[in-house]
Amino acid sequence: MIEHLKQQFPLKELQFSEPVAGFPLLEINNQWANVSLSLYGGQVLSFQPHNTKEPVLWLSDQASYQKNKAIRGGIPVCWPWFADDSYKILSTSVSSEAQKMSAHGFARTTLWQLLSAESMPDGSTCIVLHLPCAQQCQHYQQVNPHFLVDLKLKISIASMLKIELISSNQTTHPLIISEALHSYFNVSDIENVRISGLGQLSFIDKLYQGQLFTQQSSVLELEPPLDRIYAHQYQDVLIEDIAFARTIHIKKQRSNSTIVWNPGAKKTQQMSDMSDDSWRSMICVEAGNVSPDFTQLAANEQHVLAMSIQLGSSNSLNISD
Repeated sequence: MIEHLKQQFPLKELQFSEPVAGFPLLEINNQWANVSLSLYGGQVLSFQPHNTKEPVLWLSDQASYQKNKAIRGGIPVCWPWFADDSYKILSTSVSSEAQKMSAHGFARTTLWQLLSAESMPDGSTCIVLHLPCAQQCQHYQQVNPHFLVDLKLKISIASMLKIELISSNQTTHPLIISEALHSYFNVSDIENVRISGLGQLSFIDKLYQGQLFTQQSSVLELEPPLDRIYAHQYQDVLIEDIAFARTIHIKKQRSNSTIVWNPGAKKTQQMSDMSDDSWRSMICVEAGNVSPDFTQLAANEQHVLAMSIQLGSSNSLNISD
């Protein structure tokens, strides 16, 4: 596969490798940034603009590269459902069929196809991946015969990283999906971090059996563990990291939910693909459309969920709540 990809996509800024069998990687090094991209999962693993010392994304040093298991870190693609939304997407019983479905869907554990790789006039690079959904959806059509959605991922790499998740309903029946770009961000220490853009919003707290709370403060001070879904959240989000003296600006398009997650010390110690203290150096802030913000796909309709990530110095980017 690697030799075929090299011949098909001979860009000077693009390198292919397969350090673990079955997990081909693309390394993009253009005039703006370095990016590592796994075809397994269609997953961006790293993003580092040339003008910053620290990686923007967090990747676990204990990440497992095994089939049917997600890679811990980077930006996994949760699709066509998020968490345990499968029973709502596929119209199945919570107690029976839904229990057989993998959490966060199948996109993050499937080998994607590289459709195109193009150098742009401004020095950026555009990568387009495709998920062979016709094959993957066959299993789920046993419980929902109308379920057939095509998926592409467009990744634009410059000083800003932009990801577009493109879902196309291939049927003449309306369908729903839930989706998220499960981005893990690298931070100096969780105690140095605060998040803006979520103030005065209600959130579903999954650590409290899905109870609904309202965030009163304009800035979220992080005290893990955290597992929150901010529903009906449309605006941009800022992650301010005092020690790294930088702000990560997350811009969303057609995203009605923001998820904030950090497992905290106790749960991390129970996870085989994270070292015990690694929860301190990461925070997940995810753009998505998850329960109750499902994406409604009309017959033959296309939907694009987009997220862009850009760095600024601390206090250089402002946001109002």
